[in-house]
Amino acid sequence: MRENYSFNFRTFTSFFLIIFSFAYHTNAQTASKVYSKFNINRISTYIYNDGIADVQLNSNSGFEFPKGSNLHTNHYGGFIWGGKVNGKITAGGSSYRSGLRPGKILPNGKADDPNSDMARVFRVRRDYRTADLSMEAKDENKSVSDIYIQYEKDWKQWPASDGAPFVDLNKDGVYQPGIDIPGIIGADQTLWFVANDLDSIQTKYFTGSLPIGIEMQVTVWGYKYDGTYRGDALFKKYVLINKSKNEIKEMCFGIWADPDVGDASDDLAGCDTTLNMVYTFGGKDNDLQYGKYSPAFGYSLLQGPVVDGLPNDKAIFKNRIIGGKKNLKMSAFGWIFKHLDWGDPQLGTDKTAEQLYNFLNGKSKSGLDWQIPQRLGGGITRFPFSGDYVNKTGYFDGVENALSDKRMMLCIGPFNVAAGDTQEVVFMESAAGAVKSKSHLDAIVQLKKDAASAINNYSHEFKYYTNPAKIDLDIINLDSQVILDWGENIERIKQIENEYYEYSFQGYNVYQFADSAYDKASAKLLLSCDKADNINKISPVKYDNLLEKFENNTVFYTNNSGVKRFFIMSFDSITKKPLINWSQIYLGVTYFSTRKEGNNYYYIESDVFRCKALPNSASKGGNQNSLAGSFINAAQVYGNSNEYVFSAQIINPFKLGNYDYQVSFNKIGTDFNFTLVNLTTGKLVFENYPLFFQGDIPHFNGLRFGYTKKGYIPVFPLKETDVFRFSAKSIIYETQLEINQFANINVFPNPFYGLNKMDTRSSDKFVTFTHLPQEAVIRIFNLSGQLVRVLEKNSAAKTITWNLCNNDGWLIPGGFYIAQIELPDYGKIKTLKMIIIPSSTINP
Repeated sequence: MRENYSFNFRTFTSFFLIIFSFAYHTNAQTASKVYSKFNINRISTYIYNDGIADVQLNSNSGFEFPKGSNLHTNHYGGFIWGGKVNGKITAGGSSYRSGLRPGKILPNGKADDPNSDMARVFRVRRDYRTADLSMEAKDENKSVSDIYIQYEKDWKQWPASDGAPFVDLNKDGVYQPGIDIPGIIGADQTLWFVANDLDSIQTKYFTGSLPIGIEMQVTVWGYKYDGTYRGDALFKKYVLINKSKNEIKEMCFGIWADPDVGDASDDLAGCDTTLNMVYTFGGKDNDLQYGKYSPAFGYSLLQGPVVDGLPNDKAIFKNRIIGGKKNLKMSAFGWIFKHLDWGDPQLGTDKTAEQLYNFLNGKSKSGLDWQIPQRLGGGITRFPFSGDYVNKTGYFDGVENALSDKRMMLCIGPFNVAAGDTQEVVFMESAAGAVKSKSHLDAIVQLKKDAASAINNYSHEFKYYTNPAKIDLDIINLDSQVILDWGENIERIKQIENEYYEYSFQGYNVYQFADSAYDKASAKLLLSCDKADNINKISPVKYDNLLEKFENNTVFYTNNSGVKRFFIMSFDSITKKPLINWSQIYLGVTYFSTRKEGNNYYYIESDVFRCKALPNSASKGGNQNSLAGSFINAAQVYGNSNEYVFSAQIINPFKLGNYDYQVSFNKIGTDFNFTLVNLTTGKLVFENYPLFFQGDIPHFNGLRFGYTKKGYIPVFPLKETDVFRFSAKSIIYETQLEINQFANINVFPNPFYGLNKMDTRSSDKFVTFTHLPQEAVIRIFNLSGQLVRVLEKNSAAKTITWNLCNNDGWLIPGGFYIAQIELPDYGKIKTLKMIIIPSSTINP
């Protein structure tokens, strides 16, 4: 608890203990702490890179609520674990002390440099470029410029490769600061750090134990104040990886706090097993610091460690649902008091690990069970104070025990962690109350309501979690035409359409967006195709937590047209005109999945798989034997059936190849299957594939195979003896034709306007080199003759784009540049001049 007096006895005591500990642990990490602050909503608190939280540098309470009030609900926060390694009890984590050092565990098994800048607490805010940062500046006693610079640095250096979460907008699996968004998807502020327990001096300083070999990755995130529980909460995800060679048996986790709700001496504690939460609140009508409106503070478990379950069980792990597993719930409420056998253990001794492990298992530090008072029938429990203090029912605090300085630890376990395994815990840390008209009892009620809302939202988010597979999208830029093709990667199609999830695949949507913001609200729907089934009406998933049911006020009608995996575009739905060459268009493809609840169908739509297309006349660089979208009819070489016309539609003319194909049939029962062979290579394309498959057959070599049924009753139906053949011809590039196009090689746009010297992101900044042959090497120099960037092209596409970044990935400054274009196949070099003109505006 932070005291606002000239002499703070608690601070003095903490300071004395730290100085005293230096005599015995001179190398333990106790100074030079690195932290960042969570402060996006009504909470402001400290997050340190050694696992300690919610305490100021001067050891006063650090969890300020409401932000700006100089009032606090928590003095210290931490995360503790304990288990048995080779039969011996060991423990780690952090509470008043930390057994961790900042940084990851390297592949060689050693700890990274704890003083490295990359061992800091990273913090990002998705709207920092345009947001008003004055509140953060005031909260942290810094300038707005300092806040902005730190946000920008952390955005650029976001350690995604070490495990930090990010929104992969271009779906390539690699974090790119100019394209992707660091942090938790949808969160307004995200913090992340990694620590490890490899320093034996540090582990002994906390628990007296030797290191286990644990890497701990921590993500903290939250949302702006919006009038809901999210504005009074932050969320934490702990990922623990056992990087040792030993199994940790009977392991337990503990989410720990030393809460001080205003005045530290008048608090009461409780737990709620139905909500998996622990909490603390002021026990008086009038708190010495908060007055009549003191808040309540607590932890709510949203996702526990994963263990084996029954076949029908499901667990949340790594942002997806897995079958046959379950998430553990709260198993005990421990370490509740400051004194006696249920109070603070002595840290840094050979007994500390055992005492903490006893707490984690719901016992006193000496291993005794918690005794239920005789007035309630007696017995033992691992959940003391689980009754209702507000209505004075059940077993609640404040009867046998006086108001006092409390502790609380939400315990989860036991479970085993094999060498190399990972476990996750997600929980909400929140406060409620501290507003007029809400007493300290009202604050308890509100805190529990907030916990229920968070649990409902989190569980429903994953209960109806859709498929995480990504669309493999190919963009074909043609003359005044664009083709999107996602039908050739058979394995990816199976992942999207055939793998089982809570929601089942239903169809695809194609959108056009006005600009690179990819705002779906203003997007134009170009195509919606779905399975040809009996699902005709679907509603978006909206769960009403208050009514505990799904809303179905909005209904969309599906067309049962059958699944397609390509789209040919010649018309711009934004400008309402035909496509214009060299004009950038923004497109995206999603897939949607449905589930039946009662009599209604509900759907979830995937992320938008974004792409940029650039129709261009450079596609005329070669003579095409066949045009995109046209059909190659198959000729019948054996048999005499006249029931169907078989053909292959050209989807991507650049992939055709000079191939001859043969189609044959076999019948299993009443079902016809077909086998398609590439006669030129001898490879099977499809073998015994259902002929009358509902929807699009996967694409191959730029082709889509299909059939149409003739409009009359056939005299000779299809038989197994029937055989058809067809041939595809690749684009023919005539050498002289390409040489003649040499004069047309150019760069577009030139000049390029709008480069902002304060903006280091490159997603919307690029120029395009056009009319290029198969191979080209482009070297870009500044006027000083320094090489800025090298672009290498070896593809059938006639263009290549440059994102105006140098070879190190940084945006270039405005000015004059020279592009030297080498054509190795022709022994020619062409030189172009370019002008990059900065924007006249500068972001704040």
